[in-house]
Amino acid sequence: MTNFYIKAISRWWWAILIFTFAVSAIAYFIVVRNLPDNYQSSTKLFVAPASSSALANVYDAPYTDRAVKTVSLLAQGDEFIAQLAGQTGYSIDDIKDSIKVNYIVNTQIIEIDITKNNFDFVTAVSHALPEVLEKHIMGIQESTDTKNQIKISTAETNSVPHLAPPFKWQIMLAIALISLFAAFLVVYLIEYFYDTLDSEFDLEKIRLKHLGNFGLLKNLKNSVWAIKDKENQHTAEMLREISTNLNFLQSKEHIKSIMVTSANPREGKTLFIANLAIILAQTGKKVALVDCDLRKPFLNKAFSQENGKGLADYLLNKGGDILRKTDIDNLFLITAGSRVPNPSEIFDVAKLKELKTILAKDWKIDFVLFDTPPVAVINDAAVISQATDGVILVAEKGRTKMKDLKRIKDIFDKLDTNVLGAVITKTKNNQKVAYYYG
Repeated sequence: MTNFYIKAISRWWWAILIFTFAVSAIAYFIVVRNLPDNYQSSTKLFVAPASSSALANVYDAPYTDRAVKTVSLLAQGDEFIAQLAGQTGYSIDDIKDSIKVNYIVNTQIIEIDITKNNFDFVTAVSHALPEVLEKHIMGIQESTDTKNQIKISTAETNSVPHLAPPFKWQIMLAIALISLFAAFLVVYLIEYFYDTLDSEFDLEKIRLKHLGNFGLLKNLKNSVWAIKDKENQHTAEMLREISTNLNFLQSKEHIKSIMVTSANPREGKTLFIANLAIILAQTGKKVALVDCDLRKPFLNKAFSQENGKGLADYLLNKGGDILRKTDIDNLFLITAGSRVPNPSEIFDVAKLKELKTILAKDWKIDFVLFDTPPVAVINDAAVISQATDGVILVAEKGRTKMKDLKRIKDIFDKLDTNVLGAVITKTKNNQKVAYYYG
């Protein structure tokens, strides 16, 4: 899952930066630039018994604590606010909104902050506050005895108001971080819920290994062997990479027969398997390409062969030589063969395994590649997969639905089939490689 996040970000980093910059710029010109600066002044008041000239005696601690709390409450009371308004000439509501009293626990100090986007307001209120509060408390204590009276004194004050947080740069930073997070969230949602295969990152969602890409071929004309053309060299390199992986699997896991299928028709499956067979044959491996699409055979046309006797005839025990040489060294073809009314009924796992054995022993075939109909259309591929050593799924970039790809993977998983991975078809050519070969 971590790789999914990293790859998603690496693919969409430019969109994330553009979105973050755009939102931050808009927020600055519309909101932040027009925000007034807040000013703040802070006054610390020391509260003590009136009879004491120093810190309260330890035995007076409960009384002192109550005195500090009392002063804190009085400093927020409506009567004091009204007196402060009368002294400064500002409205009660403005002062009430701007004043904040903090009782510093376990001390005899209370801190009163005045915050407003008006420098003169903060200056006037902060200067008047200690005097008005002292008079207010003295007025309340007129009827009490001296022993129970309290007094306040200014411990510290900032006579010149200063800019108060949040500062504009802090607001901008917060907006930038929020927009960055939003961009990451949008990218994640796009990657997670976008149902069409777009890149190898999508394969990770369904735990499907990416075996490689198969680009668009030019100048196909009447032959699939277009990878020999100069302008298709990058696609040929893609296939060579895949064939190298298959050669490794052959030596490591003894994989000698592979079925290639897709979720839906026209995803480039047959073109891919035909060219993969050519690349494997060019490495010196003897390859047999088997057309298992008995309804709409195509490989015979691709290699300019007559259909004649083929796989269907073998499965029906009609005999005859079904393995044909092609114009490409080391590449052999088994066509679909005679038309049959119900193709699905003639597929037999034992007969297909027998065919593999004959090809390996009598013809020294190194790789047998089975081209099957799409899984979403016909169930033939599910049966044929039981006779092969592994399955490659072919999916078209920008067209194959992830739900379809996941569904056919689940089918093969339930059949305990060895799904080797997936190949993405119709991808764009890499310009650097094309330039190198140019």
